[in-house]
Amino acid sequence: MLNDDLVRLNDPSFYHGDPHLVYEQMRREAPVYWYETGGFWVVTRYEDIKFVSKETDLFSSESGTLITDVLSGVDAVNAMYPDGVENFFTSDPPRHAQLRSLLTFAFSRRRILGMHDRIENIMKVYLGRIESGAEIEFVSNVSIPVPIEVIQIFMDLEDMPIDDAYHWSEAVFKMGSDLSEAEYKEIGASLQGMVAYFDAIVEARRKDPKDDFIGRLVVSEVDNKNINNMMVEMYCQTIMVAGNETTRNGISAAVKLFSDHPDQFQRLLDDETLIDSAVEEILRYHNPALGFMRTAKLDTEIQGTKIAEGEHVYMIYGAGNRDPEVFSDPEAFDIGRFRRPLPMHLTFGFAEHVCIGSALARLEMRILLKELRARFSKIEVVAKPERPQSLLGNGFVTMATRFTAH
Repeated sequence: MLNDDLVRLNDPSFYHGDPHLVYEQMRREAPVYWYETGGFWVVTRYEDIKFVSKETDLFSSESGTLITDVLSGVDAVNAMYPDGVENFFTSDPPRHAQLRSLLTFAFSRRRILGMHDRIENIMKVYLGRIESGAEIEFVSNVSIPVPIEVIQIFMDLEDMPIDDAYHWSEAVFKMGSDLSEAEYKEIGASLQGMVAYFDAIVEARRKDPKDDFIGRLVVSEVDNKNINNMMVEMYCQTIMVAGNETTRNGISAAVKLFSDHPDQFQRLLDDETLIDSAVEEILRYHNPALGFMRTAKLDTEIQGTKIAEGEHVYMIYGAGNRDPEVFSDPEAFDIGRFRRPLPMHLTFGFAEHVCIGSALARLEMRILLKELRARFSKIEVVAKPERPQSLLGNGFVTMATRFTAH
């Protein structure tokens, strides 16, 4: 019988086991489940997640989008910035589109594809350091530095220290734990170095304009006036953190899944045309983010369950990604699944809040798989990976791995 002792959404260790056994039971018995411990509703079916995502007249992002916002009573994203600094991550239409549009130039198809060769070079450098047959700690040696270097290129900040960027991202993601307000403030204090770094660059672009990522943001306008320095810095920090954390998790997941499913890695070795489909299946099977929250704007219902105005609804993307009503044999890891692209997984969200960086993440993953199949015939995770104490990211802290070269 479903109860909060089984559905432990406030416990990071719940996600380290096999939460999909519980998700399956939730989809079957209580697809709209009241999680008394957290005081919010939980949806686990694919179509219900799409419904909550797209019905922005019914469900809002403005009261916080993270599970920890509700558990702690602190809106972690907005708490990082002073009043008046608007984040597209926690805004609703039509304001959301206005704020998000400030980044459209940076995520254009032409700009992302133009990064291909440089990303490929980064991947080749880090994978090229792996010795055949030798054990390597994969997360710290590949999963962490590769996305950070890609974000450096994306933001035109090749001088941004990798170690600093990593520690800043880790500090922000600590907000994915169930913390007190004092602990949130402590994290904020630890990020002063990040604030100072971006503040100096923004000020430099004000005085000496450049046609680069931050230079373009500095001259961006909202409501017919330039956005202020703190808004620019907020965009920079959001891109830096979200851009490297989630891709890090995806890179680690790819290696873990190919270790767990050597037959699927062999399929990839035998057929290069499976790369694109394999990327999508990795993202479906092990989504890098666990889920996101919305708040009901008015009394409504989901599948006949009444949701009162002001009540929170948590969407578990990983549960929707294994909904048997949508995906055949959903518990199977099948890298040929997405040869037919629809239905698409929910990993990058849906509707207005679909991940703005999805094209860049996919490009990094495609290059990773291309290089893995070119270099190695076997991937083995040789010890149980360490998992993060997080309620946000579905990642790995360490992953001892052995690669065998062709």
